[in-house]
Amino acid sequence: MDESKIARQCIFSGLEILFDSLLLFVEERLERYYYPDRWEAEVFTKFRDWENDMVDGKITWDQSMLLKVIRDRDFWRDIFGTALSPYGIEHPSVQELIDVRNRLSHNKTFSCDYAENALGLMLYLAKATGADRMAKATGADKIPTTQLRAVHKALPCILGSDFKGFPFRDVGFSHPAGKKVLKLAMDKLSERYGNELRTLGIDPRCSGKDDPQIHDDGGSAWNVFAFEEAPEWRKNPHLTLGIGHEYVSAMATLPHEAKSVLNGLKDINEKRLLSMVKSVRENMRQDSVLRECDGMEPRLRVRQRPAHSVRRPLMAAHIDIDLCTLDDDGMDQPQWIEAALYALIDEKKSNPELQIGARFPYQTCPKIADPDALGCVAQAWIACKPYIELLFECKNATAD
Repeated sequence: MDESKIARQCIFSGLEILFDSLLLFVEERLERYYYPDRWEAEVFTKFRDWENDMVDGKITWDQSMLLKVIRDRDFWRDIFGTALSPYGIEHPSVQELIDVRNRLSHNKTFSCDYAENALGLMLYLAKATGADRMAKATGADKIPTTQLRAVHKALPCILGSDFKGFPFRDVGFSHPAGKKVLKLAMDKLSERYGNELRTLGIDPRCSGKDDPQIHDDGGSAWNVFAFEEAPEWRKNPHLTLGIGHEYVSAMATLPHEAKSVLNGLKDINEKRLLSMVKSVRENMRQDSVLRECDGMEPRLRVRQRPAHSVRRPLMAAHIDIDLCTLDDDGMDQPQWIEAALYALIDEKKSNPELQIGARFPYQTCPKIADPDALGCVAQAWIACKPYIELLFECKNATAD
């Protein structure tokens, strides 16, 4: 687990958040002091080599250029120092941020402490430049200081020794960070929700893989819990926890290698399969934890794989359906689930994987960033009990 990569990711996210507000602040202050038609000429007298970076007579800024303008001693004395010093941003602080940006661009290593200090300084600078005020004035969807606090908070979530939530709303997902948070989540699920998982037949002491893998569905990190009566999870039903770029998913999975179970499903009529899916959906509707998890999405997914390894990025077909299409008081469009189930049990040669469960998008499900997010994950799996029972019914029937 490379701590430096995660620290770099957080610093990069912080600088990206800071850029827009810093740009508005610098140009606004320069225009106020030199007038709109003179300030660029004044900048070029200090930084003549920037003329090569002009587009249509305008400066094409980056974070380094903005910070260097603020750091310039004349500009600092006449323009920026009076605005920033009252908020605790002094001239050496600007140089420190330039050093941070240079270390990032030159691929230097970062410690967690260094990243925390850098993000704290970015937060102070955002406040001092009036970033929130300018964001609101320009109609921006996100408030910079709120975003920076979230990135600052994400560091201990990722690099700590205890699960504190899935922090990827404001810090972009990366494979090293995803795998670290996934391990913390699996350990905490075993420790805190072991009894609940045992009601499904899971041995919570044993996850499927010691080293979480990178999935072929767009780069998610994932791991599994195997059932006690079917420990070889690759060829049997299992529970899957996935962390991706856009959401966390908690699914009960029938893998494409579980041939005996798939053959057993083909002998079950569509009405019973549809009834099973409706039972899972109703369990999620009635569960008190999931009802309070705003933004949770109950899903059914059928994926057709060619005869290749699960690790290779190959997918012949992918059906992903919201279980809310079954709601009588909502969409009431069961034909989509029926079509997916038909694709699963049709007698034509196929190599499908069936997953039922829930996903929790970072942008619309705020609870997933909290330490108690794993309660939602566990309850999503428990809601899938009708599906799990049917899978093992099919497995046992074919064994007989």
